[in-house]
Amino acid sequence: MLKNFAGHILFFVVVFNLISWIRETSLLDNDVETPAFQLMSVDGEQINSDDLKGKATLLYFWAPWCNVCHVSLPNLQEFYEENKTDINVVSVVLSYEDISDVHMSIVDHQLQFPTLLGNIQVAEDYKVSGFPTYYLLDEEGKVVSKSLGYSTQLGMELRAFIL
Repeated sequence: MLKNFAGHILFFVVVFNLISWIRETSLLDNDVETPAFQLMSVDGEQINSDDLKGKATLLYFWAPWCNVCHVSLPNLQEFYEENKTDINVVSVVLSYEDISDVHMSIVDHQLQFPTLLGNIQVAEDYKVSGFPTYYLLDEEGKVVSKSLGYSTQLGMELRAFIL
């Protein structure tokens, strides 16, 4: 019975990783410098992608209507709290109808990291095809790791570990 259970778990892990890998092939390639952007934060501050260089950065692309995003935002907040001295955490909100939806999500999840108001060009440049999409960038702005879909705080930590 235990051997059969372990076999099912192994099968699930292999299938899950295969599906994740297939979905992530549409994202930017690793070791590629990310496209430049200049976006307004929800606080009214203009942020340029060059401002993030010099420190590793986790870019999190999400949408206010995305349920998976709402489940992973607390994980991202915890990751930020534990790593803010070493890694920039920046969220880029896309596919929103009204800025009040964005503000409500930030307040509901008590987000403390910068949230930028994205646009179609940024979504295309970063090949965002689903939400949430994560990119972990090195100090030079090159892609080190990427993910599409839900991630735990541990998953983010493990991706950041390779820096």
